[in-house]
Amino acid sequence: MRKFSWGVFYATPLVLFILFAVPAVYADTYIGDSIALGAGHAAHQTTYARVGVGSCWMDRRAPSSLPNFILAHPIIVSAGVNDEGRCVAHLRARAGHAQVIWIVPPPKYERARAAILAAGRAWGDRFVIYTPGRDGLHPRNYMDLVRSIEATKGQPR
Repeated sequence: MRKFSWGVFYATPLVLFILFAVPAVYADTYIGDSIALGAGHAAHQTTYARVGVGSCWMDRRAPSSLPNFILAHPIIVSAGVNDEGRCVAHLRARAGHAQVIWIVPPPKYERARAAILAAGRAWGDRFVIYTPGRDGLHPRNYMDLVRSIEATKGQPR
């Protein structure tokens, strides 16, 4: 007759935690508007985004524990185009010392672009610029944007 081993009993929760919780903690997180939504889905990453929202909406609804559970991988943010970046600085401050990569809108969105660059530079963030499609705002190719984001991760802050 085989003797019961408590080691397997105690190890099972740890194995389950490693398999399911750790990958969620160390995945990129996309936050923002329709551009973040498209890029997050293209990258198959956690995405908190909605079409047509401004930076103030995002600031109010972003997870409050954001900087606490995202440590190793960056938060990718596309914000400010729909409200000229009114709450971008506060949204950035909520992320604390987390790594942030900003998706910068095209030059014709001058106020939003300026707000994003100012907030990001104040925290030493990284930026990604993309080629817009026919509508002049959304990326021509979301996978190209995701590749640019991946390339930016390796650069120093």
